[in-house]
Amino acid sequence: VGARVIATASSAEKLKIVEGLGADHVVNSNDDWVAKAMEITGGHGVDSIYDGVGKATFKQDLEMIAVGGSLVMLGNASGNVEPFDIRSTLGPKNVRLSRPILFGYLQDREALDKYAGEVFEFVRSGKLKVLHHATYDLKDVAKAHADIESRKTVGKLLIRIN
Repeated sequence: VGARVIATASSAEKLKIVEGLGADHVVNSNDDWVAKAMEITGGHGVDSIYDGVGKATFKQDLEMIAVGGSLVMLGNASGNVEPFDIRSTLGPKNVRLSRPILFGYLQDREALDKYAGEVFEFVRSGKLKVLHHATYDLKDVAKAHADIESRKTVGKLLIRIN
């Protein structure tokens, strides 16, 4: 793709994991990650931001995004972004904001087959790495949920139906 990837994580263990996945730069999200991103980009700002956190990081996203940048809100782990004025919030930097939702792309079976095939090919080829944290028995689903809430997990959790 030709992008330089700046990844954030909240612990040394998680930073090491994202670095191992190929991030060019890793920044602890407990530090001043906006300043660090601006330093890494030589003051230019970040051209594309993929944010799965939401409310807690939206203001910082807007601070560090480059003029003409794209902000993709993939999730809202910290809650929904508060309503805002589009012109005064996105206009000064001409920011493109999107909130893709999977089922918006999957209008029919043909689209599902096409996109699923592409994703599976990325996984097969190694271009997309899927981290598997752990597999829990169905009887332990409460523990799996508690582990997610405590931020102990890195990667996907599977529930075994037995």
